[in-house]
Amino acid sequence: MVLVLGFVRVWKAPGTPFDEHTHFDYVVKIAQNLRLPPMSDLLGQTALQAWACTDAPAFAGLECGAAVQNPSNAPWQGLSTATGYMPWYYVMTGLATRAVHDLPEDASWLEAARAVSVGWLGLLALLVTSIVRRLGGNNILAFSTALILCTMPLVLMQGAAVNPDVPATALALSAVWIWLATSNWTPSLRLVSAGSVGLIAVMAKESAVAGLLVVAFLEAGARGRAYLADSRERERQREPRPATTSVWRSALPSVAMLVFLGVTYMVLRLKVMPSLRESGVDLPGAIPAEESVDLSGWVKEATLYALESLAVSPEGVLGGEWFRLPPTILAFCAIGGVVFAILRSPTPWRATLLESVAQGTGLYLLLFPALMLLFLDWQGNYLFFQPRYVLPGMALAVIAFFAGARWGWSLVLGAASLALWLATLRELLAM
Repeated sequence: MVLVLGFVRVWKAPGTPFDEHTHFDYVVKIAQNLRLPPMSDLLGQTALQAWACTDAPAFAGLECGAAVQNPSNAPWQGLSTATGYMPWYYVMTGLATRAVHDLPEDASWLEAARAVSVGWLGLLALLVTSIVRRLGGNNILAFSTALILCTMPLVLMQGAAVNPDVPATALALSAVWIWLATSNWTPSLRLVSAGSVGLIAVMAKESAVAGLLVVAFLEAGARGRAYLADSRERERQREPRPATTSVWRSALPSVAMLVFLGVTYMVLRLKVMPSLRESGVDLPGAIPAEESVDLSGWVKEATLYALESLAVSPEGVLGGEWFRLPPTILAFCAIGGVVFAILRSPTPWRATLLESVAQGTGLYLLLFPALMLLFLDWQGNYLFFQPRYVLPGMALAVIAFFAGARWGWSLVLGAASLALWLATLRELLAM
Protein backbone atom coordinates (compact mmCIF):
# COMPACT_ATOMS: atom_id res chain seq x y z
CA MET A 1 0.00 0.00 0.00
CA VAL A 2 2.89 2.37 0.73
CA LEU A 3 4.52 1.50 -2.59
CA VAL A 4 1.23 2.21 -4.39
CA LEU A 5 1.09 5.69 -2.86
CA GLY A 6 4.75 6.28 -3.69
CA PHE A 7 4.45 5.33 -7.35
CA VAL A 8 1.17 7.23 -7.77
CA ARG A 9 2.91 10.26 -6.26
CA VAL A 10 5.76 9.91 -8.77
CA TRP A 11 3.21 9.62 -11.57
CA LYS A 12 0.84 12.43 -10.60
CA ALA A 13 2.87 14.88 -8.52
CA PRO A 14 6.60 14.18 -8.85
CA GLY A 15 9.38 16.10 -7.21
CA THR A 16 10.12 18.09 -4.08
CA PRO A 17 11.15 21.72 -3.59
CA PHE A 18 14.10 20.64 -1.44
CA ASP A 19 16.97 20.61 -3.98
CA GLU A 20 15.99 17.42 -5.79
CA HIS A 21 17.94 18.49 -8.88
CA THR A 22 21.30 18.51 -7.12
CA HIS A 23 20.67 15.22 -5.29
CA PHE A 24 19.64 13.67 -8.60
CA ASP A 25 22.76 15.07 -10.27
CA TYR A 26 24.98 13.35 -7.68
CA VAL A 27 23.06 10.07 -8.02
CA VAL A 28 23.00 10.00 -11.80
CA LYS A 29 26.70 10.80 -12.15
CA ILE A 30 27.49 7.73 -10.05
CA ALA A 31 24.91 5.67 -11.96
CA GLN A 32 26.29 6.67 -15.36
CA ASN A 33 30.01 6.76 -14.67
CA LEU A 34 30.42 4.44 -11.66
CA ARG A 35 32.69 6.98 -10.01
CA LEU A 36 32.34 9.78 -7.47
CA PRO A 37 32.05 13.28 -8.93
CA PRO A 38 34.46 15.92 -7.64
CA MET A 39 33.34 17.96 -4.66
CA SER A 40 31.43 21.13 -5.60
CA ASP A 41 31.11 19.93 -9.19
CA LEU A 42 28.95 21.69 -11.78
CA LEU A 43 25.55 20.25 -12.59
CA GLY A 44 25.75 17.70 -15.40
CA GLN A 45 23.73 17.75 -18.58
CA THR A 46 21.46 14.89 -17.49
CA ALA A 47 20.18 16.85 -14.51
CA LEU A 48 20.02 20.12 -16.41
CA GLN A 49 18.02 18.58 -19.25
CA ALA A 50 15.65 16.91 -16.77
CA TRP A 51 14.79 20.27 -15.19
CA ALA A 52 15.01 22.49 -18.29
CA CYS A 53 11.37 21.92 -19.26
CA THR A 54 9.89 22.18 -15.79
CA ASP A 55 7.88 25.15 -14.57
CA ALA A 56 10.17 25.72 -11.58
CA PRO A 57 11.05 29.45 -11.48
CA ALA A 58 14.64 28.73 -10.45
CA PHE A 59 15.24 27.00 -13.80
CA ALA A 60 13.59 29.62 -16.00
CA GLY A 61 17.00 30.51 -17.43
CA LEU A 62 17.39 27.08 -19.03
CA GLU A 63 16.14 26.60 -22.58
CA CYS A 64 13.74 23.70 -23.00
CA GLY A 65 14.80 21.55 -25.93
CA ALA A 66 18.32 22.97 -26.23
CA ALA A 67 20.99 20.41 -27.14
CA VAL A 68 23.32 21.73 -24.44
CA GLN A 69 22.30 23.57 -21.29
CA ASN A 70 24.39 26.31 -19.71
CA PRO A 71 24.95 25.41 -16.03
CA SER A 72 25.38 29.05 -15.08
CA ASN A 73 21.66 29.59 -15.76
CA ALA A 74 20.73 27.10 -13.04
CA PRO A 75 20.51 27.88 -9.28
CA TRP A 76 23.80 28.57 -7.48
CA GLN A 77 25.41 29.34 -10.85
CA GLY A 78 25.14 25.67 -11.76
CA LEU A 79 27.04 24.29 -8.79
CA SER A 80 25.97 20.80 -7.73
CA THR A 81 25.75 21.62 -4.04
CA ALA A 82 25.06 18.03 -2.93
CA THR A 83 28.46 16.78 -4.15
CA GLY A 84 30.01 18.13 -0.97
CA TYR A 85 28.08 15.58 1.11
CA MET A 86 29.21 12.14 2.21
CA PRO A 87 28.69 9.72 -0.70
CA TRP A 88 27.11 6.68 0.97
CA TYR A 89 23.47 7.39 0.18
CA TYR A 90 24.35 8.51 -3.33
CA VAL A 91 26.41 5.40 -4.03
CA MET A 92 23.66 3.04 -2.84
CA THR A 93 20.96 4.93 -4.73
CA GLY A 94 23.13 5.44 -7.81
CA LEU A 95 23.91 1.74 -8.20
CA ALA A 96 20.25 0.84 -7.72
CA THR A 97 19.27 3.55 -10.22
CA ARG A 98 21.62 2.09 -12.79
CA ALA A 99 20.03 -1.34 -12.34
CA VAL A 100 16.49 0.05 -12.70
CA HIS A 101 17.47 2.14 -15.72
CA ASP A 102 18.86 -0.94 -17.47
CA LEU A 103 15.53 -2.78 -17.20
CA PRO A 104 13.67 -3.27 -20.50
CA GLU A 105 10.93 -0.77 -19.54
CA ASP A 106 13.23 2.01 -20.80
CA ALA A 107 12.74 4.44 -17.90
CA SER A 108 14.55 7.76 -17.92
CA TRP A 109 17.33 8.35 -15.44
CA LEU A 110 15.07 10.58 -13.34
CA GLU A 111 12.22 8.05 -13.38
CA ALA A 112 14.63 5.29 -12.38
CA ALA A 113 16.05 7.36 -9.50
CA ARG A 114 12.57 8.23 -8.24
CA ALA A 115 11.55 4.57 -8.43
CA VAL A 116 14.53 3.70 -6.21
CA SER A 117 13.43 6.44 -3.80
CA VAL A 118 10.01 4.79 -3.54
CA GLY A 119 11.87 1.60 -2.70
CA TRP A 120 13.52 3.42 0.22
CA LEU A 121 10.02 4.49 1.34
CA GLY A 122 8.89 0.86 1.24
CA LEU A 123 11.91 -0.14 3.32
CA LEU A 124 10.99 2.51 5.88
CA ALA A 125 7.47 1.07 6.13
CA LEU A 126 8.83 -2.47 6.64
CA LEU A 127 11.20 -1.31 9.38
CA VAL A 128 8.49 0.62 11.20
CA THR A 129 6.25 -2.45 11.09
CA SER A 130 8.93 -4.77 12.44
CA ILE A 131 10.12 -2.38 15.17
CA VAL A 132 6.58 -1.86 16.48
CA ARG A 133 6.12 -5.64 16.65
CA ARG A 134 9.42 -6.08 18.51
CA LEU A 135 8.43 -3.38 20.98
CA GLY A 136 5.28 -5.30 21.88
CA GLY A 137 2.71 -3.87 19.47
CA ASN A 138 0.24 -6.17 17.74
CA ASN A 139 0.01 -6.68 13.98
CA ILE A 140 -2.71 -4.07 13.53
CA LEU A 141 -0.65 -1.47 15.41
CA ALA A 142 2.43 -2.29 13.34
CA PHE A 143 0.48 -1.98 10.08
CA SER A 144 -1.28 1.22 11.18
CA THR A 145 1.89 2.94 12.41
CA ALA A 146 3.76 2.31 9.16
CA LEU A 147 0.83 3.34 6.98
CA ILE A 148 0.05 6.50 8.95
CA LEU A 149 3.70 7.64 8.99
CA CYS A 150 4.26 7.00 5.28
CA THR A 151 0.95 8.68 4.39
CA MET A 152 2.01 11.96 5.96
CA PRO A 153 2.38 14.49 3.12
CA LEU A 154 5.99 15.48 3.69
CA VAL A 155 7.14 11.88 4.23
CA LEU A 156 5.39 10.80 1.05
CA MET A 157 6.74 13.76 -0.91
CA GLN A 158 10.33 13.14 0.17
CA GLY A 159 9.91 9.39 -0.30
CA ALA A 160 8.86 9.83 -3.92
CA ALA A 161 11.70 12.22 -4.82
CA VAL A 162 15.47 11.93 -5.09
CA ASN A 163 16.84 13.10 -1.73
CA PRO A 164 18.36 11.47 1.38
CA ASP A 165 15.65 12.34 3.95
CA VAL A 166 13.64 9.10 3.83
CA PRO A 167 16.70 6.86 3.19
CA ALA A 168 18.46 8.37 6.21
CA THR A 169 15.36 7.73 8.30
CA ALA A 170 15.23 4.12 7.08
CA LEU A 171 18.91 3.60 7.88
CA ALA A 172 18.50 5.14 11.34
CA LEU A 173 15.64 2.74 12.02
CA SER A 174 17.78 -0.12 10.65
CA ALA A 175 20.25 0.42 13.50
CA VAL A 176 17.42 0.25 16.04
CA TRP A 177 15.95 -2.83 14.34
CA ILE A 178 19.30 -4.65 14.40
CA TRP A 179 19.67 -4.01 18.13
CA LEU A 180 16.17 -5.31 18.81
CA ALA A 181 16.61 -8.30 16.49
CA THR A 182 19.88 -9.43 18.08
CA SER A 183 18.74 -9.57 21.70
CA ASN A 184 20.18 -13.09 22.06
CA TRP A 185 23.67 -11.99 20.97
CA THR A 186 26.40 -11.01 23.38
CA PRO A 187 26.03 -7.34 24.44
CA SER A 188 29.30 -6.28 22.81
CA LEU A 189 28.51 -7.90 19.45
CA ARG A 190 25.00 -6.48 19.52
CA LEU A 191 26.30 -2.97 20.21
CA VAL A 192 29.00 -3.16 17.54
CA SER A 193 26.53 -4.42 14.92
CA ALA A 194 23.89 -1.80 15.60
CA GLY A 195 26.51 0.94 15.99
CA SER A 196 28.11 0.09 12.63
CA VAL A 197 24.79 0.42 10.83
CA GLY A 198 24.14 3.62 12.75
CA LEU A 199 27.44 5.06 11.50
CA ILE A 200 26.46 4.23 7.92
CA ALA A 201 23.15 6.00 8.55
CA VAL A 202 24.90 9.12 9.86
CA MET A 203 27.20 9.12 6.84
CA ALA A 204 24.09 9.08 4.66
CA LYS A 205 22.74 12.13 6.51
CA GLU A 206 23.68 13.54 9.88
CA SER A 207 20.06 13.68 11.06
CA ALA A 208 20.15 9.87 11.27
CA VAL A 209 22.12 10.18 14.53
CA ALA A 210 18.70 9.63 16.13
CA GLY A 211 19.16 5.91 15.50
CA LEU A 212 22.50 5.86 17.30
CA LEU A 213 21.11 7.71 20.30
CA VAL A 214 18.22 5.25 20.62
CA VAL A 215 20.64 2.31 20.32
CA ALA A 216 22.79 3.87 23.06
CA PHE A 217 19.80 4.18 25.42
CA LEU A 218 18.60 0.66 24.60
CA GLU A 219 22.05 -0.77 25.37
CA ALA A 220 22.47 1.26 28.55
CA GLY A 221 19.03 0.15 29.69
CA ALA A 222 19.70 -3.53 28.97
CA ARG A 223 23.04 -3.47 30.80
CA GLY A 224 21.56 -1.50 33.69
CA ARG A 225 18.65 -3.92 34.12
CA ALA A 226 21.07 -6.85 34.05
CA TYR A 227 23.17 -5.16 36.74
CA LEU A 228 20.13 -4.54 38.95
CA ALA A 229 18.94 -8.11 38.50
CA ASP A 230 22.38 -9.38 39.47
CA SER A 231 22.41 -7.09 42.51
CA ARG A 232 19.04 -8.37 43.66
CA GLU A 233 20.26 -11.95 43.28
CA ARG A 234 23.39 -11.17 45.29
CA GLU A 235 21.29 -9.61 48.04
CA ARG A 236 19.02 -12.63 48.09
CA GLN A 237 22.01 -14.93 48.49
CA ARG A 238 23.72 -12.44 50.86
CA GLU A 239 26.75 -12.14 48.61
CA PRO A 240 28.80 -8.90 48.71
CA ARG A 241 28.54 -6.55 45.74
CA PRO A 242 31.87 -5.67 44.03
CA ALA A 243 33.03 -2.30 45.29
CA THR A 244 34.07 -1.07 41.83
CA THR A 245 30.68 -1.58 40.19
CA SER A 246 27.81 0.85 39.89
CA VAL A 247 24.63 0.97 37.83
CA TRP A 248 25.97 4.12 36.20
CA ARG A 249 28.81 2.08 34.72
CA SER A 250 26.27 0.29 32.58
CA ALA A 251 26.06 3.42 30.43
CA LEU A 252 29.81 3.54 29.72
CA PRO A 253 29.75 1.20 26.67
CA SER A 254 27.02 3.33 25.08
CA VAL A 255 28.94 6.54 25.77
CA ALA A 256 32.14 4.97 24.41
CA MET A 257 30.29 3.91 21.25
CA LEU A 258 28.95 7.42 20.66
CA VAL A 259 32.36 9.02 21.22
CA PHE A 260 34.18 6.51 19.00
CA LEU A 261 31.67 6.76 16.17
CA GLY A 262 31.59 10.53 16.47
CA VAL A 263 35.37 10.77 16.12
CA THR A 264 35.29 8.26 13.25
CA TYR A 265 32.66 10.30 11.44
CA MET A 266 34.59 13.55 11.83
CA VAL A 267 37.78 11.96 10.51
CA LEU A 268 35.95 10.52 7.51
CA ARG A 269 33.99 13.71 6.89
CA LEU A 270 36.78 16.23 7.24
CA LYS A 271 39.96 14.30 6.39
CA VAL A 272 39.43 11.12 4.40
CA MET A 273 36.70 12.14 1.95
CA PRO A 274 38.30 15.44 0.80
CA SER A 275 41.57 13.59 0.17
CA LEU A 276 39.80 10.96 -1.95
CA ARG A 277 37.96 13.44 -4.14
CA GLU A 278 39.13 16.33 -6.25
CA SER A 279 38.43 19.68 -4.62
CA GLY A 280 36.08 22.08 -6.37
CA VAL A 281 35.22 25.75 -6.03
CA ASP A 282 33.79 27.19 -2.81
CA LEU A 283 30.02 27.29 -2.68
CA PRO A 284 28.46 30.76 -2.70
CA GLY A 285 26.97 31.81 0.61
CA ALA A 286 29.79 30.61 2.83
CA ILE A 287 30.82 33.10 5.52
CA PRO A 288 34.57 33.73 5.63
CA ALA A 289 36.10 32.99 9.00
CA GLU A 290 36.98 36.61 9.65
CA GLU A 291 33.33 37.59 9.09
CA SER A 292 31.79 34.97 11.42
CA VAL A 293 29.27 36.10 13.99
CA ASP A 294 30.82 36.88 17.37
CA LEU A 295 30.49 33.98 19.80
CA SER A 296 28.26 35.59 22.42
CA GLY A 297 25.76 36.95 19.90
CA TRP A 298 25.83 33.75 17.87
CA VAL A 299 25.10 31.51 20.86
CA LYS A 300 22.03 33.57 21.70
CA GLU A 301 20.83 33.68 18.09
CA ALA A 302 21.53 30.00 17.38
CA THR A 303 19.88 28.79 20.58
CA LEU A 304 16.71 30.82 20.03
CA TYR A 305 16.61 29.81 16.37
CA ALA A 306 16.97 26.12 17.23
CA LEU A 307 14.25 26.31 19.87
CA GLU A 308 11.95 28.16 17.50
CA SER A 309 12.51 25.59 14.76
CA LEU A 310 11.93 22.73 17.15
CA ALA A 311 8.73 24.34 18.41
CA VAL A 312 7.26 24.54 14.89
CA SER A 313 8.63 21.16 13.77
CA PRO A 314 5.47 19.16 14.61
CA GLU A 315 3.50 20.90 11.89
CA GLY A 316 6.42 21.11 9.49
CA VAL A 317 7.84 17.62 9.81
CA LEU A 318 4.64 15.64 9.45
CA GLY A 319 2.54 18.34 7.91
CA GLY A 320 2.62 19.38 4.29
CA GLU A 321 0.65 19.97 1.18
CA TRP A 322 -2.87 18.57 1.61
CA PHE A 323 -4.12 17.72 5.08
CA ARG A 324 -3.07 19.95 7.95
CA LEU A 325 -5.01 18.58 10.89
CA PRO A 326 -4.01 14.85 10.94
CA PRO A 327 -0.26 15.50 10.56
CA THR A 328 -0.31 18.20 13.22
CA ILE A 329 -2.26 16.05 15.69
CA LEU A 330 0.03 13.08 15.02
CA ALA A 331 3.22 15.06 15.53
CA PHE A 332 2.06 16.73 18.74
CA CYS A 333 0.86 13.39 20.11
CA ALA A 334 4.19 11.76 19.21
CA ILE A 335 6.23 14.46 20.92
CA GLY A 336 3.88 14.43 23.91
CA GLY A 337 4.20 10.65 24.13
CA VAL A 338 7.98 10.94 24.23
CA VAL A 339 7.83 13.52 27.01
CA PHE A 340 5.43 11.46 29.13
CA ALA A 341 7.50 8.30 28.64
CA ILE A 342 10.61 10.13 29.86
CA LEU A 343 8.72 11.50 32.86
CA ARG A 344 7.59 7.97 33.76
CA SER A 345 11.12 6.60 33.64
CA PRO A 346 13.93 9.16 33.41
CA THR A 347 16.79 6.64 33.85
CA PRO A 348 17.63 3.96 31.22
CA TRP A 349 17.99 1.07 33.69
CA ARG A 350 14.46 1.61 35.05
CA ALA A 351 12.96 1.91 31.57
CA THR A 352 11.24 -0.60 29.33
CA LEU A 353 12.39 -1.01 25.73
CA LEU A 354 9.65 1.37 24.62
CA GLU A 355 10.70 3.97 27.19
CA SER A 356 14.35 3.63 26.13
CA VAL A 357 13.32 4.44 22.55
CA ALA A 358 11.49 7.51 23.86
CA GLN A 359 14.52 8.59 25.93
CA GLY A 360 16.90 8.49 22.98
CA THR A 361 14.35 10.20 20.74
CA GLY A 362 13.72 12.95 23.27
CA LEU A 363 17.42 13.72 23.63
CA TYR A 364 17.74 13.88 19.84
CA LEU A 365 14.81 16.26 19.39
CA LEU A 366 16.19 18.47 22.14
CA LEU A 367 19.83 18.63 21.03
CA PHE A 368 20.06 18.00 17.29
CA PRO A 369 18.90 21.44 16.04
CA ALA A 370 21.42 23.26 18.25
CA LEU A 371 24.24 20.83 17.40
CA MET A 372 23.55 21.22 13.69
CA LEU A 373 23.77 24.99 14.02
CA LEU A 374 27.03 24.63 15.94
CA PHE A 375 28.48 22.50 13.14
CA LEU A 376 27.34 24.98 10.47
CA ASP A 377 28.89 27.88 12.32
CA TRP A 378 32.13 25.95 12.86
CA GLN A 379 32.31 25.33 9.11
CA GLY A 380 31.67 29.01 8.41
CA ASN A 381 28.26 28.55 6.80
CA TYR A 382 25.03 30.46 7.23
CA LEU A 383 22.79 29.29 10.06
CA PHE A 384 19.69 27.56 8.76
CA PHE A 385 17.41 24.78 9.91
CA GLN A 386 14.47 23.03 8.28
CA PRO A 387 12.04 20.86 10.25
CA ARG A 388 12.51 17.94 7.83
CA TYR A 389 15.98 17.51 9.31
CA VAL A 390 14.44 15.88 12.40
CA LEU A 391 12.39 13.37 10.41
CA PRO A 392 14.28 10.33 11.83
CA GLY A 393 13.51 11.49 15.36
CA MET A 394 9.88 12.14 14.50
CA ALA A 395 9.56 8.65 12.98
CA LEU A 396 10.93 7.13 16.19
CA ALA A 397 8.59 9.32 18.25
CA VAL A 398 5.60 8.05 16.27
CA ILE A 399 6.76 4.46 16.85
CA ALA A 400 7.18 5.06 20.58
CA PHE A 401 3.73 6.64 20.78
CA PHE A 402 1.82 3.91 18.92
CA ALA A 403 3.67 0.74 19.94
CA GLY A 404 2.27 0.75 23.45
CA ALA A 405 -1.39 1.26 22.49
CA ARG A 406 -3.97 -1.21 23.73
CA TRP A 407 -6.04 -3.54 21.55
CA GLY A 408 -9.05 -1.25 21.35
CA TRP A 409 -6.98 1.68 20.18
CA SER A 410 -5.26 -0.51 17.60
CA LEU A 411 -8.64 -1.04 15.89
CA VAL A 412 -9.23 2.73 15.87
CA LEU A 413 -5.76 3.36 14.44
CA GLY A 414 -6.27 0.65 11.83
CA ALA A 415 -9.44 2.32 10.60
CA ALA A 416 -7.80 5.76 10.69
CA SER A 417 -4.78 4.56 8.69
CA LEU A 418 -7.01 3.08 5.98
CA ALA A 419 -9.05 6.27 5.82
CA LEU A 420 -5.90 8.40 5.46
CA TRP A 421 -4.53 6.08 2.80
CA LEU A 422 -7.74 6.20 0.75
CA ALA A 423 -8.03 9.99 1.13
CA THR A 424 -4.42 10.49 0.08
CA LEU A 425 -4.77 8.17 -2.90
CA ARG A 426 -7.94 9.94 -4.00
CA GLU A 427 -6.22 13.33 -3.68
CA LEU A 428 -3.26 12.16 -5.75
CA LEU A 429 -5.38 10.63 -8.49
CA ALA A 430 -7.37 13.86 -8.73
CA MET A 431 -4.23 15.85 -9.60
